[in-house]
Amino acid sequence: AVAKEEALADMRKAFSPLSDQLMSTVKRFGSPAERLYQFRCPMALGGEGATWIQGDKETRNPYYGDSMLGCGSVIDTLAGAAKNEVHNHE
Repeated sequence: AVAKEEALADMRKAFSPLSDQLMSTVKRFGSPAERLYQFRCPMALGGEGATWIQGDKETRNPYYGDSMLGCGSVIDTLAGAAKNEVHNHE
């Protein structure tokens, strides 16, 4: 079980730069989705904080999974139809 937990922690850490790149791409080129939401969890990655995008507003934290699925909040809303249309909630 320890090896599985370590592997999951490594995958979550590797997800962060991928998520950042995906967000940059969506902000620059738009998305086929009607609307996307960017979330941030300030506790992820040992308190460093991390972001992710998803298609709805119900928080599903990929960094903590079932242990803290609701940790995080929407920080940006991106409209998919119009490129670069970003509404910042910070």
